[in-house]
Amino acid sequence: MSDDKKTKINGIFKNGSKEEIKKMIMEETGINKNPALASKGVFLLTVVVDGLTDLRHREKFDFNIDSYNEYLELEKLIELTKHMKLPLEDVFKVKNYLEHIPNFDKNKTVFEQRSIVRDHHARIKESVRLVGF
Repeated sequence: MSDDKKTKINGIFKNGSKEEIKKMIMEETGINKNPALASKGVFLLTVVVDGLTDLRHREKFDFNIDSYNEYLELEKLIELTKHMKLPLEDVFKVKNYLEHIPNFDKNKTVFEQRSIVRDHHARIKESVRLVGF
């Protein structure tokens, strides 16, 4: 991946609207070409993009390729549900995503979750991860 492309993508994360960021991620990952994962992948990337874009505005969060990929992790999603500066609408979106993972138990840590939970989320996460940067 060229440095110019990485700079351009990080610029979209830094200054783009939620819709611009989501469109860019969908194009870069090709998620719409994978019908089996498309709706769940778009659900996940929407949850992450909406939450981190709001944090970018509220507390000058450094939203970039690395932070996007980091917050795709199950542990970081669970963390977002407890973030004090995240708008309630975003917290509800994250919780809704987590509740749609088969066998997810909100009372357990990520390490206590059943392997089916981690495996299901991992497939979705990989479909929207930005790689090669």
